[in-house]
Amino acid sequence: MWDAETNDIVLHIDTEQQLLTVKSGDLVLWQAPVSTSEHGLGEEEGSYKTPRGRHRVAEMIGDGEPLGSVFKNRRPTGEVWTEDAPPSRTDMILTRILWLAGDEPHNANSQERYIYFHGTNHEARIGHPASIGCIRLRNADMLRLYNEYARVNTPVVIE
Repeated sequence: MWDAETNDIVLHIDTEQQLLTVKSGDLVLWQAPVSTSEHGLGEEEGSYKTPRGRHRVAEMIGDGEPLGSVFKNRRPTGEVWTEDAPPSRTDMILTRILWLAGDEPHNANSQERYIYFHGTNHEARIGHPASIGCIRLRNADMLRLYNEYARVNTPVVIE
């Protein structure tokens, strides 16, 4: 049985299937659809691509904020997005942030590129590449990932 205190999990992103799988060894604990970059995969600065390879959660941001909290520069604005809000083309960062750091030479710039897991105001596009580099989740899924599975230094694999 998985123990949250030992945090022996890995967050695995399958970019082809647009799927997050939370694993403990060979045990699948949970899965959720995601949205990676509409520009594809890559590690180049300014590319707006989702970086590949091994990462880890460097920072967790948003403890105690309500579902749909709007973040700017990794700080809550006090605004709360709801599903009945008017449509917006803006890619909002909502609910929680898991800020990633790359653990390999080719993706060592991921943190400086501000690559996150985060909630989104474009929930209808989850399951399809639509972000500008980050990994988007539905807000309820982002909250669950943050509260139940992620910790600082949790390994992340993006393939």
